[in-house]
Amino acid sequence: MNPDTLIVQAFTANGVMSARPQPSHTAQWESISVHDQPTQNIISFWRGERSDSVILICAHYDHLGVNTKTGAIYRGANDNAAGVALLLHLAQRLSIHRPRYSIVIVAMSGEEAGLLGSTFYTEHPTPVPLSQITEVWNLDLVGFGERGLVAVGGALPDRTPTAIGARILAANASLSSFSSVQLRPNRPNSDQWPFHARGIPAVFLFTEGGPGHYHDTLDVPESLTLSHFVVLGRLIEQCIRGR
Repeated sequence: MNPDTLIVQAFTANGVMSARPQPSHTAQWESISVHDQPTQNIISFWRGERSDSVILICAHYDHLGVNTKTGAIYRGANDNAAGVALLLHLAQRLSIHRPRYSIVIVAMSGEEAGLLGSTFYTEHPTPVPLSQITEVWNLDLVGFGERGLVAVGGALPDRTPTAIGARILAANASLSSFSSVQLRPNRPNSDQWPFHARGIPAVFLFTEGGPGHYHDTLDVPESLTLSHFVVLGRLIEQCIRGR
């Protein structure tokens, strides 16, 4: 799984994260501030036959950590250890059976404090310029799937499927992966957004199902079903190889 290039992209995080002090959908949110925190994006690059046309796949590896005021521990199993695990799975698959296109894999930091790592990356792209990145696949909240798949950025504002959205629908029909696939317009809710804002086709994939723990202390490994984890990887891989 050795990439052609491995880069540690350091930056300093400043921002505010939102947490639920109690594991309840009705609990009030509280803010956790981040001040001058050194962190980094981890970037790997696999060169393909078409090095002028690059696909970027990313997932954020940060979460809320420990609230020093209350002692609450936010482990982030679904948000976003599951996404990082799928990112590593895809990196392994694509490194063994390389597609025609070059691949950039990025483990992003600072997502929870305001899409900091992905914004920094778009301002300091490496090892290729943004002009060579033809599409972005962002993996976030993928630990379930019993109720289907959502592709944010898979549709235009009028709900017409984008080119990526159409490929997702076709791959799902071919593989019978999910009982439903929802295509939604892009929103500034995860790391695909800074790329979309710069005109790069970008999609954020998340799976629906499970108990709904989000930014609370019960988002732990034991709560995940991973029911559609492998089939989501197959769907993404088919979409990438079928370009």
